[in-house]
Amino acid sequence: MRLARFAFILFLLLPISSWAVTLTPEQQQAKQQGIALFMQGHEAKPFLEVAAKVGDSEVQYYLAESIRMDNRYINAEAYHWYEEAAKQGDLYAMTRLGRSPDFCKLFENCTFTPKEWLAKAKAKEQAYARAQQGDAEAMGLLSTLTGQFSWLEKSAEAGNGYYQYLLSIRYGEGKGSFVNQQAHDKASKKWRAESAKSGYVPAMYDYGYYLAK
Repeated sequence: MRLARFAFILFLLLPISSWAVTLTPEQQQAKQQGIALFMQGHEAKPFLEVAAKVGDSEVQYYLAESIRMDNRYINAEAYHWYEEAAKQGDLYAMTRLGRSPDFCKLFENCTFTPKEWLAKAKAKEQAYARAQQGDAEAMGLLSTLTGQFSWLEKSAEAGNGYYQYLLSIRYGEGKGSFVNQQAHDKASKKWRAESAKSGYVPAMYDYGYYLAK
């Protein structure tokens, strides 16, 4: 039953996974200025577009809101930025799309229906609530949905075998804050072993092959 629930939630989250973007100082400045102007009711679109175009989901949502408010309705451009933010797990964008008319009938490139967006928003809310209670599986799901690498590390630390193995892979690819590749490899080996000890079968085979070599 637990595996079935996990599979269902993973089905909801996997299509909208992404890793958080890193902004340059200029892009970060444009983001802050754009959000500040938006909050003050001023023209913010030129500033918001700078970070939105490189994938900042928070700015993508504000840009969509700005366009919607200027036009007094959700046009194709606003819808595009809502979707871009929602596909990265922005809860506000997911909820906005879920509570809006079915734009799938107007825009052929619609990713999900309003009902599906609301289901994803609900899954994210539930994952946050469970993560706050120490649920390692929920922490891992949040790493998939939000793109925040820290959730993946927290899930591994909390003992989830699948996410321990995934963290091992990510460290091996060079992700994480280590001084050199040797340190990355050491951390990767550690979590591969931890995942194998937890009983996660792919890690057991992988680590067993490593030991045999």
